[in-house]
This record gives sequence, structure tokens and C-alpha cells, in this order.
Amino acid sequence: MPQTTFMAGCLARTPFRAQVPAAAAAGFDSITIWPNIWRHARRRDTLTLPDMRAILDDAGLDLGRDTEGFAALCDEAAEHGLRVALEFFPFSNVPDLATSWSIVSQADRPNGGLVLDIWHYVRSGRDDDLLARIPPERIYTVQLSDGPATAADDLAAEAMYGRLLPGKGEFGVAAFVSRLDTMGVRAPCGPELYSPSFDQRPVAAVMTDLYQSVQDLHSQAPWRTGSGSRPAGAVP
Repeated sequence: MPQTTFMAGCLARTPFRAQVPAAAAAGFDSITIWPNIWRHARRRDTLTLPDMRAILDDAGLDLGRDTEGFAALCDEAAEHGLRVALEFFPFSNVPDLATSWSIVSQADRPNGGLVLDIWHYVRSGRDDDLLARIPPERIYTVQLSDGPATAADDLAAEAMYGRLLPGKGEFGVAAFVSRLDTMGVRAPCGPELYSPSFDQRPVAAVMTDLYQSVQDLHSQAPWRTGSGSRPAGAVP
């Protein structure tokens, strides 16, 4: 089975303390964290970085535009044994793969890499030639969803509410993950989508459906994953 990451945006209103054990129970291997979840954990739950690391360790999970700022963040994260993954999205000042890779490559930090979200990749015009030139170990996590071939007029709204489960749209998700596998990308992956209906359902049921969507895709287009290849000298 592929190593699978729970993308925190799927349950953006669920606190860190609740997300971590639920993700582990569903079968995920790692978890991402959104800024609002981070703020809630630090301010309302008064969790320190060591506290959050301990919660992750107890559950058996790992944590999946300005160059100088990115480099500084990487340096600070390295002090805590963490990596930093930069994500682009088309309605931001880091709108595409080219911009995000420019920042990461120029920062030139061993613990700096990319988040590759298929929705953002497709909606930003995709750049398969550039993707093929990026060292596979610099792709730290892969986020999967799907959608229609034609973009909505409001990209921000579509990104938040209009994504489909992987394999249920026209993005060619199976071909996408096969391309990454051929490149040598071994990063953890997981579904990244949100539906208002998620808030009305038990967290465990949503987690199970999201996890199964990736397993179904893997049965159609097997790909190899691991803890994510790391450049020499990179922190875990």
C-alpha cells in the first residue's frame, strides 16, 4: 500500500488534537497542518512545538514567494528537525510551479521542498516539462483531488468547495501519479478536498472515505511511495 498523507484542509475546522488520532486510526501515515489549525493549537490549546511533536509521535504520524524568507523559515525549522514544503496556487503571489520552484531552488536549503497539489497544478496551466526537470527528492508531498476539464469562473471557490475525489473527474489523476512514479518521486500522498457535507458527518467516516479514495486509485495506477527521498544532509 502507498504511504498516505491526510491533508488537513479536508477537515479545516477540526482541531489538531482531534485530527491526529483520527488520521492514525483511519490508516494515514502522516498529516499536514493548516495555519488556522496551527494557530488554534498554539493559542487556544496552548500546545508548544514539542507538545505537537509528542502528539504526532504517540499516534505514529509524521508531519507531510520570498526566497530569503523561505530560506530563513527553513533554517528555523531545521532547528526542530522539520522540513518546509512550499505550495503554489493560481490565485496567489506564488501562482504556479515555476514560481515556487524558483523560490525553493534559489533558497537552496536541504530541508526545503515543494507541495505538489494536482488541483493547483492543473488550474495553473500545468508545466509537465518543468515538472520533469525538478529533482524528485524535492517534492515532499503530493495532494490529490479531481475536477472537470473546464475551470470555474471563481477559482478560489472551486478550490475550496468544487474538488472531487481522485479519479472522479477529468484531471487524469492516474496518469499524473504514474508520471511522478516514473520520475522517481517517493513522497507521501493523500487526498486534498473539502465538502460542506464533511462538517455534518462523523470525522471517522470522512477519514475512511478519503483514505479509501487513494487506495482505489492505487489499485488502478500503482505507484511507489516512502518517507520521501531527501537530499544529502537534509533533516528528517
